[in-house]
Amino acid sequence: PGMVLSVGSLDPRKTHLAILQASERLWREGLEFRVVFIGGMSWSQETHRQVDALTRAGRPIEVKLRVDDEVLQRHYTDARFTVFPSLHEGYGLPVAESLQVGTPVITSAFGSTREIGEDGGALLVDPRDDDALTAAMRTLLTDDAALRSLHEQALARPGRTWDDYARQLWRDLVEPELSLVARPVVV
Repeated sequence: PGMVLSVGSLDPRKTHLAILQASERLWREGLEFRVVFIGGMSWSQETHRQVDALTRAGRPIEVKLRVDDEVLQRHYTDARFTVFPSLHEGYGLPVAESLQVGTPVITSAFGSTREIGEDGGALLVDPRDDDALTAAMRTLLTDDAALRSLHEQALARPGRTWDDYARQLWRDLVEPELSLVARPVVV
C-alpha cells in the first residue's frame, strides 16, 4: 500500500489528530495505505495517545521522531503524497520540500502554505474541515490521474532560491518605504 507522509513537529496546530481521523475514516472504507509521521515531540500527548490506540487496533501508523536528511529525503520521494494541513505556519518548509521532489501535498488553503501550494502540485483545504481533508486524502489515494497531474504540476513549478525570496521581500517591503523617503517634501 502507498505511504502518506506528514512531516512536522507533533504539535496541535499541525492538526495530526485530523489526519488520524481522516485516515481512520478511509481505512474503514477499505482503503489500504500507511501513515508515517516524521517530526519532533510536542507538549501535547493527545496525538501520541491516538497513534497508540490506532496502532493497537492494527492500523499501519509509524512515528519517527528524529531522522537524518537522507532518510527524510527518501520518505518524501517514496510517499504517494504528503499531508500538512497546519493551522499556522511561518513558512511551511515541508510543503516546499515535498513539492520540490515532485510529491503532491495536501495543505492549508490560507497563509504561507497556500502561497507555496498555489503554484501547483497541491490540494488546498481548510484544515478545520475534517470532511474536506478526508475527501482530499481519498482523492489522492484512489485517483491515479489526479495524483499524476499534481505530480506533473509539482515538477513544473518555477524554481525559487533564497535569493529569489530575498529580492521579492526587498521589492515588496523595502522599495515602497524607500520611495516614500526619496520623495521631495512639498511645503
